[in-house]
Amino acid sequence: MKRSEFIALAGAIPIALLLPKLHVVKWVPWRFNLDGNSCCNDYHENVLIEHIRENNIKFGGFYHQDGALGMPVFSDGSEMDKSYRGWGDIMAKAWEDEYDEWSYCKYAWEGIIA
Repeated sequence: MKRSEFIALAGAIPIALLLPKLHVVKWVPWRFNLDGNSCCNDYHENVLIEHIRENNIKFGGFYHQDGALGMPVFSDGSEMDKSYRGWGDIMAKAWEDEYDEWSYCKYAWEGIIA
């Protein structure tokens, strides 16, 4: 196959089909990510929200940063280190039926949520 044919074919295939299936592989203590493995794009966020729902995970920003297993690590080696508000936003997107710009407040400053 010529390079131009490959490029034309690749342009017709959604990028998500070309990437390996991303998933959460483990949870670790939060640390400010200084080694460049931090991720915060929509693809990682959507995978995380799906994982949170499937596993009934409910904890707030305090546990995300201070808990023993508060930070997700993905199969591509990236980690998601969020602020309290940022984590609250992830949880609100996962659990709130009516999500709005203030939904994160319910989860941002909480530990384990029953």
